[in-house]
Amino acid sequence: YEVVRPLGHGGMGAVYLVFDRQEGRQVALKSFPPTGRRVEDLAHFEHEFQTLAPLRHPNVAEVYDFGEVEGTNDVFFTSEV
Repeated sequence: YEVVRPLGHGGMGAVYLVFDRQEGRQVALKSFPPTGRRVEDLAHFEHEFQTLAPLRHPNVAEVYDFGEVEGTNDVFFTSEV
């Protein structure tokens, strides 16, 4: 993913507009850094992805990918913008 620009930040991390080189499209990337993170916070973040991933509705952003930034404990998921 190539960061285009930040979109916002909050209590669980930051959201960026990124270009997904593999798919050739812009997506939103929600990042959850390890700093100050508790195990239950990570479980909540993963649950958010798992809840959204199967949904297909015009009023809900489609979720695409979940992963970890190589060499860090920074987890993320991507969705349509």
